[in-house]
Amino acid sequence: MKQLEFTVTDMTLKANETYHGIVRGTDNHIVLHFVFDPSWRNKRKVVHMEDVEGNAYNCIIGKDNKASVPSVVTGTSRIYIKVYGKQGSVTVNTNTVVIEQE
Repeated sequence: MKQLEFTVTDMTLKANETYHGIVRGTDNHIVLHFVFDPSWRNKRKVVHMEDVEGNAYNCIIGKDNKASVPSVVTGTSRIYIKVYGKQGSVTVNTNTVVIEQE
């Protein structure tokens, strides 16, 4: 399993490094791990993943702050990742980060 690390500070999502060697077509082999700042505490979190053809998938981020990337979004050259959080009537979302695939 390959784990990709991200930091979420306020409304900014940032990959902790530039990832290489991500191969198209993998299924649940890539795991996204998020480190959230205190402003995200007590929010329900969802990661939105989308490929360049518009195939999209939303995944609830678990208590371990991880989510698996399904094959529905790994078939093209890029995966777009964005995080949403909700607490009561408040919704927050981040910028989009792009993961390049070979």
